[in-house]
Amino acid sequence: MAMKCSERRVILRRAQRLMDALYEINEEASRQETLLDAAGVTDVGDSVQKILSAGGPVATDDTMSKEIQNVLDGTTVDPTYGAIDWTFEAEA
Repeated sequence: MAMKCSERRVILRRAQRLMDALYEINEEASRQETLLDAAGVTDVGDSVQKILSAGGPVATDDTMSKEIQNVLDGTTVDPTYGAIDWTFEAEA
């Protein structure tokens, strides 16, 4: 199915917001690791992993990584649009 640039833009913005959120999760994990290390905590892995778990893995349905995949393949996008199609359709 061909897609208008405006329709594609909606889907790409959703994917971009999710990518931005994943970036923030990663940065928060990094900050927490630094703080825990500075506080002398010897096993920071569990605490940092809890922060990172929202991001992935893709194999788990309830993660942002999976949501990005779903957005791009049309699983969770407005059914009007479906998956991203890179075939040109003129704007009306």
